[in-house]
This record gives sequence, C-alpha cells and structure tokens, in this order.
Amino acid sequence: KLKKLIILFKNFVKLIYTFFLKKKIVFFCENEYTFEYLKTIIEKKSKIKKNQILIISKSNIFIKGGNFKSIFISSDFLLEIFFLTLRAKILYTTTPGLEDTFFKRSILCESIKYIYIQHSHIGLIKAYSKNAFKSFNAIQVINSYQYSDALFFRKKYFKKFKIFKSKYQ
Repeated sequence: KLKKLIILFKNFVKLIYTFFLKKKIVFFCENEYTFEYLKTIIEKKSKIKKNQILIISKSNIFIKGGNFKSIFISSDFLLEIFFLTLRAKILYTTTPGLEDTFFKRSILCESIKYIYIQHSHIGLIKAYSKNAFKSFNAIQVINSYQYSDALFFRKKYFKKFKIFKSKYQ
C-alpha cells in the first residue's frame, strides 16, 4: 500500500509540474506501442517547435533526444485532471474515445485542436463505438474504408470533424 501511495504522490507532483508548463503541442501516448505511430510526427514537430512539445503517457516510455519534455502519469484520475486543465494549441493522439474515459477536453482552453492519428488499418465502424471520434477536431484516415467510415460517422451523428488522408506512420 505504501508503494502505491508513493507512486500516486509522484504522479500528483508531475501533474502540478505540467500545469505550469507552457507547451503548444501535446502528444498523448497510452503506451510504447502507440508511441511508434506518433514518433514521426513528434520528430518533425520538435525540429520546428523547439522546446514547445510535451509528451504525456500512461506508461514510462523511453524516448531519447529531441526538443520536448516527456512525462508519464499512471493514474487515470490524475490524467483526467491533466486533460481537463490542459493549455495548448494542439493535442495529437492514437487514443479514441475523447470525452468517454479519463481522456477529456480541456475546460481551461476550449481552442485546443484534438487530432486523432491512426494506429491500425481496420475500419472504424466495427472496431470502435459510434462516439469514439465525436469530440475530435480532425481524424487521420489511411485507406478508403476508414475514409468511408469517417464520412458515415460525420453524417449520421452530425459531427463536424475534419477527415484527412495520409500515409500510415
């Protein structure tokens, strides 16, 4: 129990620290597996936006080099507080379900653009719930099936997210 309490305290200190960071671009990686799909974008953005990037994750991901700050917070409760108090311009993620889990839109900065990056070739309708993409501002698609599914979600559920095609990272 003491070990869990110490981890929670460390996570709380990290949360307080992130509140005072002034980062323009945030990447949310749940784990090392999904980090691989954001890695190329992180490398490109860190060359342009020196020291303006924060990578937040649920697990301790080893990331070497780069012009960014990387922090992991394992507590879903503290991650939810982080997301609710986030101040940034853009958040990139491979995690669907914005607003359906601990992953929430900020209440302090309503202008943040939330962008979903694909980490799979599968279609969107059968793999995800109908609300998985409702709160994103933009969704990457990498094949015609995903494009059709995204159009379906946007039309059927009256969503306004942008759909952009790009290659698979």
